[in-house]
Amino acid sequence: MTLPMLGSVYFAVMAFEHDGWAGSNQNTVESITAAIAELPPAEVAQVREWLAGWSEHAEAEWDNQIEADERSGRLDALADQALAK
Repeated sequence: MTLPMLGSVYFAVMAFEHDGWAGSNQNTVESITAAIAELPPAEVAQVREWLAGWSEHAEAEWDNQIEADERSGRLDALADQALAK
């Protein structure tokens, strides 16, 4: 799923990608939330939909990483430690 390129939100994200907010008095979250606050309701709904999809994607990646770590034995020491208590 791609980020909706919506007016000021797009420019806020692009500015961050370009210079990492160098010289800015606002942090990333403040700038993006300020840009979202200026959007009409329909575009806020698009952002909300994108965030929901991103969250599901991030959760799936996390689950996949845990499963890979378990298969590779990377979690064995932690499991042994937890079971010893």
